Amino acid sequence: TDYWRENGVIGALALIAPERFNTEIVDLLVDKERKTIPGYAIDAFLESLALRAPDHTTNRSAEIVGHLLSHPQWTDRVWDMVVRVACVPGHALNAEWLHENLGNRILPERDLTWSEWLSGSTTGSKETVVSMLLEWAWHPAAEDTELPDDVAGLATLSLGWMLASSDRRVRDRATKALVRVADRAPYGFAAALERFRNCNDPYV
Repeated sequence: TDYWRENGVIGALALIAPERFNTEIVDLLVDKERKTIPGYAIDAFLESLALRAPDHTTNRSAEIVGHLLSHPQWTDRVWDMVVRVACVPGHALNAEWLHENLGNRILPERDLTWSEWLSGSTTGSKETVVSMLLEWAWHPAAEDTELPDDVAGLATLSLGWMLASSDRRVRDRATKALVRVADRAPYGFAAALERFRNCNDPYV
């Protein structure tokens, strides 16, 4: 397959397959003999997760994402995608999934994946998914706008785990963003905050 020529087709298939056929593109294009999946199929799968309706993400979607996290070459892309959909209610890879995944890791393992990825994510001129989430949650213009409790809860889980970063700039901005979320939706914030009670990370 000429990836560059077929890129649009592969991307469309990654969106259509879960909706029409209840299957993922990586399952359609897996080489069963070699037990390998083309990189372009994984790319299309990850990109599709942020474009789908939440009800077209499934346990299988989450299973694939969890598996990709065990492969260092995909770790950055996976965390990027997870943060992009973190505050989408009903999405299989939202902050509920993030909270469970990170909470089940021991501290050194989490530091090597999530915390390492967060480091430096708010510096420089390039906008990142982390800086966008922090800006969205903290921005003064949002202070008087309504924030649904379910979205506030997801934001709290996402921002709470950003406190695990060894990067003080990330932690400082996440703290400010959490204060703003608490002001806008105290019930949703408090309910999510309670879920960190037994967290094994001293920063969190």
